Amino acid sequence: MFVINGVNGQTGSAAANTLLERGLPVRVVVRDAAKGKTWEERGAQVVEGDLKDAASLAKAFEGATGVYVLNPPAYRDSDPMGAAEQIGRSLLEALGNASVRHVVLLSSVGAHKTGGLGMIQTNRIVEQALAGLLVPLTIVRASFFMDNWAQSLPVVKEKGILPSFSLPLDASRPLVSSQDIGRAVADELAAGGNGRKVIELQGPRDYSALDAAAAFSQVLGKPIPAVPVSEDQWPAVIKGFGFSPQVAEAYAEMLRNNNAGHFVPEDSATIRHGSVTLEQAVASWLLR
Repeated sequence: MFVINGVNGQTGSAAANTLLERGLPVRVVVRDAAKGKTWEERGAQVVEGDLKDAASLAKAFEGATGVYVLNPPAYRDSDPMGAAEQIGRSLLEALGNASVRHVVLLSSVGAHKTGGLGMIQTNRIVEQALAGLLVPLTIVRASFFMDNWAQSLPVVKEKGILPSFSLPLDASRPLVSSQDIGRAVADELAAGGNGRKVIELQGPRDYSALDAAAAFSQVLGKPIPAVPVSEDQWPAVIKGFGFSPQVAEAYAEMLRNNNAGHFVPEDSATIRHGSVTLEQAVASWLLR
């Protein structure tokens, strides 16, 4: 039995779908059982659990061949680091009390670094919390999500431009699709674990903001230029996302250091590449 958390999110749903398509047994963890009805109809077991409630998680994880865990974004939380610490403690306790053979944790590129992480610090916190697990642990450190560009869809459609925090516009950096992340998680769960392993997951190639604009232009059939969002504009723009002030500050630090090239794979990690191109990802967002 494979247990999937975050099943109503991008990576969790992709992982659960992949396992179900392979005919493997899946148990999904949801905070409200009503939100698991679709998964139940597809043949998955549905259990209630909360990532901050170790007792409920231990019940959900019991007897699992493999468990997928993650630290979901807490963009409106006034203390995102504290929230990550709470989730880390809860996961460690639950996994220690349940009979689990293998754990796959979603993390982020750069989480091995000790400073300058911004919001990626939340992933590092959970990684560190699970360092004491006595069962095999596979850490999937994803590059920045291609899916982040989907947040710009309203502006693309209304104004015909693609705002970019990624600067300079022609700088290419690794990006990966949430679908590739979910499939990689499913692959690791199905394969089983042995000790501690770190996978740095990237897309088929690196992409720049200009590449993203070209992808939008191609799918929409009209020019969509990339427009830089200068750093002095960040506070106002990020505030418009509805983030808490604490998250906004950490998010800006993450963006700034990503532009500076701070986030690179750990030397000892295995680098893998997904197959979904940015062009395919953009088409899927615009056509759904």
